[in-house]
Amino acid sequence: MGSTYSRTALRTRIHALIYNQGLPSIFLTLNPADIHSPVALYFAGVKLDLDNIQIEQLMTTYKRAEIIASHPVATAKFFHLLITNILDTMIVGGVLGPIKAYFGTVENQGRGSL
Repeated sequence: MGSTYSRTALRTRIHALIYNQGLPSIFLTLNPADIHSPVALYFAGVKLDLDNIQIEQLMTTYKRAEIIASHPVATAKFFHLLITNILDTMIVGGVLGPIKAYFGTVENQGRGSL
């Protein structure tokens, strides 16, 4: 989320949204586990049959973390795909019914991913 200024600006925006739309009915925090995702590994260039994943293909957690850390663009693509699909399903798709408003921010993790 960045600097103190950017956090203050985001807080101001969410307060304005709450003032305009009322308190949120649901609060959701997403934290994609990229080192455990075959899709993230696929984006990083690991040859996987995503339709038929075998546990032997997934390597150790350390090796997966090493691959993900060395492919930041692949990790960003995975994050974008995942968040886009979640928003399309929940917000646009209407799983939760009609949505008046939503608010989201992106914060990088300590390990360098989103």
